Amino acid sequence: MMETQHSSQQRPDLIVPTKIEHLVYEIIREEKLTTFNNYLDYHFETATSVMRGRVYLDTPTEMILFGPYAQGEQSVEIDDLVFEIAVTDYAQRRFPSVKRMEAI
Repeated sequence: MMETQHSSQQRPDLIVPTKIEHLVYEIIREEKLTTFNNYLDYHFETATSVMRGRVYLDTPTEMILFGPYAQGEQSVEIDDLVFEIAVTDYAQRRFPSVKRMEAI
C-alpha cells in the first residue's frame, strides 16, 4: 500500500478575505422573476486599498476581480500592485478561471 504524503510546508496566502458574503440579486417584473443571481463576494482590504472578488454560483470555477480602489472611495481606482498581486494569487490558487473587471 502506498502512503500519500502531504507537505506541512504549504505556502501561506499572501492575503485572505476580510469578509465573504453570500448574496442573491433578484428582479421581479409583473410578479415574475426575470433575473436571479446567486453569488459570493470576497472582500479584500488594506489600510489604503480595497478589492472584491465575485463568484457566481452558476459558474463556481470562475472569480471576477474588481479593483483596486481607494479605501473609503470605491469609485477611485488606484495603483497598488503588491495588493493586486496578493489578491490575484489568492484567487488563482482557488479558481481555474480569474477575470478582471473595471468597475465595482
